[in-house]
Amino acid sequence: SSMLPIYIALLYYWLITRLIPGLYRQWKCSKLVKLKRRVIVFTRYPTPGKTKTRLMSLLGAFGAAGLQLLMTDHLLNVLSKCSSKLHNICIEVRYYGGSNVHMNYWLDRRVPMSIHRPQVGEDLGARMANAIDVAFTEGAQTVIVVGSDIPGISTRIIRNAFNQLENNSKTDLVIGPAEDGGYYAIGLSIRVHNKIGKLFEGI
Repeated sequence: SSMLPIYIALLYYWLITRLIPGLYRQWKCSKLVKLKRRVIVFTRYPTPGKTKTRLMSLLGAFGAAGLQLLMTDHLLNVLSKCSSKLHNICIEVRYYGGSNVHMNYWLDRRVPMSIHRPQVGEDLGARMANAIDVAFTEGAQTVIVVGSDIPGISTRIIRNAFNQLENNSKTDLVIGPAEDGGYYAIGLSIRVHNKIGKLFEGI
């Protein structure tokens, strides 16, 4: 009987820190994935020595990881404001490295109305195709994919991309061109769902 208060305290701790938050995340995810618009952010968990490696010679391992953290947080802050203005948007973070526990700790307080999942696929193209395919399968009608190192992203850019895809039946794909010849964002309509695999081959 002397151990009973300890057992009750442990049970209470488990309920508060594990069961209830877990049930809330499941409920939140089930609601968010049904929204018709989705913005998918591709990022890495900011582990020192494993992210922004090309900047480590200048910033050091911890400085480079800190930059990754700040840039991702900035982007998610912009997207959170965007979702409150445009409505019907699910923000999804596809991460590489870290774990679900790490991501829960990092993102639950910063972007409470978002979901996060690990990236799935052998290369970037396969990972992007998988994320987009899952989004369309879950009910999204338009999907925009962005990287985490895009400090210039804005609500206007996201709004314009959704408008192009939703208000022009001849526009199935939009691209935000980058100055280096690549792209900082790509948006797709569900009309090209069956072509996603070919679209991202070899990336």
